[in-house]
Amino acid sequence: MKAWRYEVLRQQRGLSGTERERREALRLRAADMFSGGIKPPRVAQLLGVTRKSACEWHRAWLKGDKAAPVSKGAAGTGCKLTEAQPMRLEAFLDEGAITHGWDDQRWTSARIAAWSALWR
Repeated sequence: MKAWRYEVLRQQRGLSGTERERREALRLRAADMFSGGIKPPRVAQLLGVTRKSACEWHRAWLKGDKAAPVSKGAAGTGCKLTEAQPMRLEAFLDEGAITHGWDDQRWTSARIAAWSALWR
């Protein structure tokens, strides 16, 4: 269970620097393939990415967007927790839902959101 929690917190922070660099390298390779006349569906197949990603990259490449292959960083609003809150959240989850007034041990997103509202 704890491993899952760490994974959720990691995902909220977006891709790691290494993963962003890997994706950027894929976008650069895709741009080279587009220059060679390879169509987006085939690029997706060759690079192991979704057709949607390859089509988005192709559209940007067609517009001549030089920055298209460059990573823009993590998408979305990012983690809304302060630096200390993930540790507090872990302790809160470890204590169990019953300890905090619910009638069973299930943690739902609504219950965690209620906790989050208390700590702001």
